[in-house]
Amino acid sequence: MPTTYERANKAIEAMVQHALEQYHSELHKMGVTIDVMVAHAQDSEESDCHALKRSGYPIDAKIQVTSLVDRARGIADAKLTIDAYEWNRISDKMKAALIDHELTHLVLVEIKPTKANGFETGWKRDDLNRPKLRSRPHDYELAGYREVIERHGQHSHEAHQFAAFRDEFGQLNMFGPSTIQIADGTNGKKPKKEKSKKSKKETHADAR
Repeated sequence: MPTTYERANKAIEAMVQHALEQYHSELHKMGVTIDVMVAHAQDSEESDCHALKRSGYPIDAKIQVTSLVDRARGIADAKLTIDAYEWNRISDKMKAALIDHELTHLVLVEIKPTKANGFETGWKRDDLNRPKLRSRPHDYELAGYREVIERHGQHSHEAHQFAAFRDEFGQLNMFGPSTIQIADGTNGKKPKKEKSKKSKKETHADAR
């Protein structure tokens, strides 16, 4: 499926700059620059689809640290690409979170203080005197197969992954319907049904 690219508009660039200043102050102080592009999928039969994919699965955006040779060509320190299909479906708050997520992948490389460098501290710079960056992996990633879980249950690799995620991140209680805004505007809540007369006992049972 052909994919086309265009430079992000000023509104998107402003959102990226705002996220740098608000959430990634060290990157902002070091003058890290981000080149932002938008990817569009082009297909006459199926126009509503993601342009960006990883391992065959749709992704909403991706960011890459620019190589030294491309920096020498004048390209920014990092290259952010946003999927147009997903971007046009989500709310402004979700867009801000997506940009923040991608920028969190960027990490400044620290100078390790040694006797040889006079115990210098701070951030490394490359041969072009640009801030040196590395890519930070996700704190967690879940992947697996439903059929394997169905066959092996709690003994499956998938089950152990989910259990480890629950133990480490479940207590944060930040993925509930009250904090997630779904793209369709329901906020993860089911449509309200007409109230029917119920006894207090019935109402209490429904709430459990």
